[in-house]
Formats: sequence, C-alpha cells, structure tokens
Amino acid sequence: MRASKQLYRFVNRSPRLNFAPLMRFSDDHECLRCHEEVDIPEMKKEHVPDKLFCHSCGHMHTCNLYKKHFNFFELFESEPKFDLDLQLINRRYKDLQKVIHPDLFNNSEETEKGAAEELSTHVNEAYFTLRNEIQRANYLLKLQGEEVLEEGHSITDPLLIMEIMEVRENISMANSDEDLDKLRAENQTKKSELLREFQTYFSAKEVDEAKQTLVKLSYYSKILEEIQNREESLKEAFAEG
Repeated sequence: MRASKQLYRFVNRSPRLNFAPLMRFSDDHECLRCHEEVDIPEMKKEHVPDKLFCHSCGHMHTCNLYKKHFNFFELFESEPKFDLDLQLINRRYKDLQKVIHPDLFNNSEETEKGAAEELSTHVNEAYFTLRNEIQRANYLLKLQGEEVLEEGHSITDPLLIMEIMEVRENISMANSDEDLDKLRAENQTKKSELLREFQTYFSAKEVDEAKQTLVKLSYYSKILEEIQNREESLKEAFAEG
C-alpha cells in the first residue's frame, strides 16, 4: 500500500511524467484532462457536438460514459421505439462521425485518440443495431431486461415448425430464379407481418408476446438468407456448365 501511494505521488507531482489523466481513464464522471465533473442529466439534453466534449477544456469524453449512461437511442437523440425514422438516424450518425472519427485526432494527445477510437467503434455498433430491424427489436427488449436472441430461444409451436421445414424443403428444391423470387416474396410478406406484430405488442407493453414474435422473426430472416444462398449456388452451378 505504501509503495503504491508513493508511486501515485510521484506520478502526479512529476513535471515531466504527467500520467494522471491515464491513471483516471476509467472514471466516467470526469473529464480525462481537467477532471471536471460531468453533469449526466444536463448532458442528455445537449446535442452533437456539445455533448461529446468537456465544456471547460474541450477534451473528448470517455466512451465509458456513453456505455454506462446512454443507451443506443439516447446516443442518437431518439426515443426508444421500434418505428424509427431511419433517415434521421443516418443524419445523426453522420453528425457524430464528423466530430469523433479517429482520423480527426491524429495530432491529439493519446487519451483523446483513445477516446475517439473507442467512441467511434461504439457509435458504429449502435448505428448498425438500430438500422437492423431484428437487432433493434432485440435491443428494445434488452432495455426491458429481457434477453431473447442471446439466449438462443427456439420455436415450440409445432405448426410453425412444420411451416418452416416445408419452406426450407421448397428452397432446396427450387431450380430457377422464378421459384426463388416467389419464395422470397412470400417470406418477405410473412416477415413484414411479424414486424408489424412485434411493433403492436411492444407498444402495448406485451413483452412475452413481443419476445415470441421476435423469435419467429429471427427464423424468417434466416430463411431469406437461405434463399439468397440457394440463388448463389444455382448461379455457380450454371456458370460451371
């Protein structure tokens, strides 16, 4: 304990080895450079770029702050809902990347470079989660304390199981673009119905029904991927003669 205290005094008093910001890198309530406390409730009312930088010294906030205190919707200044304005999300994403892209901090101090890299990665993850209907639905349930796709839920409805097995058999037997286009259209219609169903259940706070619908959605999304894979296989077979 005495040795660690002596090291801390040396690091913080040394005029040449100023490692204090690095030692406090994990503190998500203070600026990395000047250590001014961050007012989280006030910060959530702000917009990009004000919410990203310390008001006192201009240093970028640590990514840990956003991971701990901002969900993906708050990061993009949106309400946590399924029916998102994706054009708005795209604009928010571009606004964020205009000020946090790591290339903008090549000549900055190491703490700010690190903060920019971590935050840019986090923003990318948030963006692609919100853009994807299945991942967005899953994330909304996760905010409610419900794990769905991560826990590997499976379908228990025997009629639905038979339906999916039949669709997969039809995919394996399809031998033309026309066959696959028909299957794709049918499954896209089913997926669209389930997306509307999820939105209805989630808006009504019927969480159990929303979870079951999301499991179904994940299966129908996989079916569409299987149709795409079958289409590519047919093209390869045709090219080979």
